[in-house]
Amino acid sequence: MAKLLAQRSGQDVQCFAQDPIYSPQCIEYLQSRGFEILDGVRGFIEVDSTSLVFTASPNFPVKQVITDLARPAVIV
Repeated sequence: MAKLLAQRSGQDVQCFAQDPIYSPQCIEYLQSRGFEILDGVRGFIEVDSTSLVFTASPNFPVKQVITDLARPAVIV
């Protein structure tokens, strides 16, 4: 998805991932795919009006917190 967005926009697309229970193997894989792994609340701080936020089965109200802090372009 990031590659397609970069091609269509002509701009670099940064990819971030955050989960407190990532294993070392998950981190290594995501980094090999171009993701920057974020700790703590830094993931929330990076969200802005140009962000696409994907969250799957969180045990935390991610969508609610994000919409209180910023208005991302897309939340999935």
